[in-house]
Amino acid sequence: TKRHGAKEFLDLLQQIERGNDPNLAVHVILDNSSIHVKEDIQKWLSKHSRFTFNFTPTSASRNAVEGWFSHLERRAVHRGVFTSVKSLRDEISGMSRFTMTN
Repeated sequence: TKRHGAKEFLDLLQQIERGNDPNLAVHVILDNSSIHVKEDIQKWLSKHSRFTFNFTPTSASRNAVEGWFSHLERRAVHRGVFTSVKSLRDEISGMSRFTMTN
């Protein structure tokens, strides 16, 4: 999204909630962003106990999330020409056919 505020984060959580089996636990990996402490997020989280927030270490220079973004850049973005946000999203969506070992 263009913005990265509490509303957008809450929209993402709700999308994850709707799109997954309600019997499964959901672990959300977060960086050091403080968005998770916002009142709306805490209120929603208190009603959705299957969600657990996990935080990347502050001092980690390289972690799984950084590795995924590196993979994303190599597979979808590097040398790409995107004329719209939609074309970039379409390219990223097409990455599902790749594994991290490709």
